[in-house]
Amino acid sequence: LRTTDENILVVPNLELVNSRVINYGLPNNVIFQHIKLSFGLENDFNKLKHTLRETLKNIDGAMPNPEIFLSAIINGTLELTVNFKVKEFSEVNAVTDKMIDASLKALNAHGIKFAANPLSLMNKN
Repeated sequence: LRTTDENILVVPNLELVNSRVINYGLPNNVIFQHIKLSFGLENDFNKLKHTLRETLKNIDGAMPNPEIFLSAIINGTLELTVNFKVKEFSEVNAVTDKMIDASLKALNAHGIKFAANPLSLMNKN
């Protein structure tokens, strides 16, 4: 098995037989990703969603039109989650970087203020 950083992983047959194995290439290469962004309550929620939706709908390497929703209100902050699909497992890091970079640039350009800890990323496979 070859890892995403091009190392070869040797797994004894006994471990393969007794373990759960996830094949990221079958039946397809699509990988689900989540970015969580936190904002102060003073921000316009609809403007946040609209800005993110327009910015992220056509990021190269990602499936079009990611889902964007309010996932929590925690300690006086709005938490938005961006769910998106990466077309190829090998491109997860590059596409996630593009999504985050585009989000930060667009939101800053629109004067949208982040909370103290604005960003977290979760893989969901």
